[in-house]
Amino acid sequence: MQDFLSSLKWIVRFCLVGLMNLFSVDVAVAQPSLLIHPKDSTEILKFYNTVQGIENISFQHLDTTTHGIHEYDPFKRGFYLGLGNIGQPVKTLLPEFKPKKGFYFGRDAMNIYRFTPENLPFYQASSIFSEVRYVMGPSKENDIHAKFNRNIYKGLNIGFDYRLIHSTGPYTRQLTDLDNIGFNARYFSPSRHYGVMAQYVRNVFDFQQNGGLQNENDFEQNRESRRQVIPVNLNSAQTKEIGTTYTITQFYEPHWGGKKKTKPLKQISDSLIIQVDTLNQSIDSVVSIKDTLDRNTEQASRLFTLGRFSHTFSYSKNAYAYSDASPTSGFYPEIFKDSTTTYDSITIYNIENELSWTNSLYLYPTKFPIKLRLAIRYLIAGYHFDSVVVKNFHQWIPTADLRIDFPAGFQLKADAFFVNGDYNGGDFGIQGNISKFFGKQQLWSLAAEAAFSSSQPDYFYISYKGNHQQWENDFQKEEILRLGGSIKGPQTLIKPEFVLLNNMVYLGASAKPLQRSGSFSLLRLYVQQELRLKHLNVDAVAVIQKLSDTISIRLPSVMAKGSISYSGNLFKGALWVEPGVSVSWYSKFQADAYMPSLNAFYLQSEKEIGNYFVADLFLNVKVDRACLFLRYRHFHSAFTGYNYWGAPTYPLQDAGLNFGVIWPFYD
Repeated sequence: MQDFLSSLKWIVRFCLVGLMNLFSVDVAVAQPSLLIHPKDSTEILKFYNTVQGIENISFQHLDTTTHGIHEYDPFKRGFYLGLGNIGQPVKTLLPEFKPKKGFYFGRDAMNIYRFTPENLPFYQASSIFSEVRYVMGPSKENDIHAKFNRNIYKGLNIGFDYRLIHSTGPYTRQLTDLDNIGFNARYFSPSRHYGVMAQYVRNVFDFQQNGGLQNENDFEQNRESRRQVIPVNLNSAQTKEIGTTYTITQFYEPHWGGKKKTKPLKQISDSLIIQVDTLNQSIDSVVSIKDTLDRNTEQASRLFTLGRFSHTFSYSKNAYAYSDASPTSGFYPEIFKDSTTTYDSITIYNIENELSWTNSLYLYPTKFPIKLRLAIRYLIAGYHFDSVVVKNFHQWIPTADLRIDFPAGFQLKADAFFVNGDYNGGDFGIQGNISKFFGKQQLWSLAAEAAFSSSQPDYFYISYKGNHQQWENDFQKEEILRLGGSIKGPQTLIKPEFVLLNNMVYLGASAKPLQRSGSFSLLRLYVQQELRLKHLNVDAVAVIQKLSDTISIRLPSVMAKGSISYSGNLFKGALWVEPGVSVSWYSKFQADAYMPSLNAFYLQSEKEIGNYFVADLFLNVKVDRACLFLRYRHFHSAFTGYNYWGAPTYPLQDAGLNFGVIWPFYD
């Protein structure tokens, strides 16, 4: 009995010590406002709203180099199907197969051009900062992107992003007008106990639809060099989307300082390296906590904290409209409501409130090896068609995140979610990742991951009542199993992946949703490599994909893109030049066709596209602070054959010159 009581006492003591350690953390005490302060007016740092996450704040340097500035169109940065003009719908050829956490409508053909609270950064600068980017090109192409940031008061900062894309396109009825606006404001209290981040985003996408070329031979045989006179399928169709989002995130981090104890600076900094996702950015673009501590000799302090409590309120509304004054043109397979004119309108709204708690602080780097986050989100969504309420949804979505840092550079991450409520009720997902980091600064890593989800298809596939397509479906849940891993380094990423999909929903050959019975698999290998040898710059990406069958999805088996450039100073350093060439290619396959009335891509089996390369010559220049580029896009189009389709019946652009300038201003 005595031994049992001793053991019980030891277990209780162990649990209490563990609980105290959970709420007591070693932190590096920095200055009163933010961890990182720019050294001068030309150093601009950016960060994103990740308060509703498990990690600390992460700063990145604003890229002021010339590398890659000629690829200003998001379509050129990845692998996509497109309609041949900047600012028009696209479909990725590198799908991720990750489930949505809760209600999602599913209109995503314009996502690469969309401003969102997640992709608009906040800035940290010592003075007023602004930047203007302007690009011009053939077919009256104009691309303007303006940024502004200003400190108002201690800890209070406001920012502004504006982008305009306008292009008539090489063919008839390809005009695009995209208008994106983003405002943000944030305040971090001097005590670092409280912070608030607010954002407003407005996206307007207004573009003409031509339904593709009537006769593909007109292009492939180059019968008419004046592309505007080649007949197209639709002459009066138009799509317009207006979306607005308001979001406010507040966090409170109650903590009490303990007795300060001096630590060697190196001991503090070596424990606080921020790791970098080399898939999206290079190691040089990230500011680590180590950089901060190098600037300010600090002390370490033992704090007792209750963690981070945060709340996010978000309201979004998206209105889609498709119109055509000639519905009987013969292009559409059916007419359900009106044979004189087509006007389909859909409105989706979302109201979300999320409460979360984590033992990880946002503005303090912590050393405790276990980070836990618990959150619950309440979502109200509405679906209106032609101003008639079709359905309202209410959902509760609990989520959990865990990160454990083990000795010897091992790290475990896991997260899970569950949906309770209308339509998506019963959806769930779970994923885990284990990594091993190598080197003194842990710049290399080896990782393995696994994920499984079961979720309802996007609501777009369930209910639709347009003039040319209508359906009401009752599909089973889609199940996705993902297994994979990665080898990452400062300039290297190798990522094998296996995906098993069951009950997948897709748009079939009639541009209507279908659900396949049974499962199929995708095996993918993604390789990205950068090379910097003095003045030589090489960037390359290669993808190999193998589908077990092509019943419900078709993808090219091989894709590749890359660039090579030579950079250096001229005229005693007064001019920086970077001439080079960029190339993209993918293998031939039966690419999805595009349905204008749905603003979506669907399966077709009549035409194969691919097995052609598109190359651009570019010259990037930097004079003082201004960066300029001249790009001769698709310079070989006139002598390598007219087979370069962006999607079936939609040719890519011919050769043409683009000129652009990026001019930052500091006050």
